[in-house]
Amino acid sequence: MSRLAEARLTLDEVMACSSQARAIVTVCRHCADNMPASAYDVAQISDAIEDALALALDLMGIVHDAVEKHHGEGKS
Repeated sequence: MSRLAEARLTLDEVMACSSQARAIVTVCRHCADNMPASAYDVAQISDAIEDALALALDLMGIVHDAVEKHHGEGKS
């Protein structure tokens, strides 16, 4: 998802991005906390967690940009 493509977001869209990012982080935290040390696919799980957290970071970037734009327009 390109942050530059998001020209105008509704409050519902911003909240959806935030909720999706929070869900991703929650799942990653649960997976990391409960990953067995002897799991044969630890590398695959670790890669998936890394990719998911990168997506969460992108989603929060969209939220940050929307809030920054909102405040930049003089809205409170």
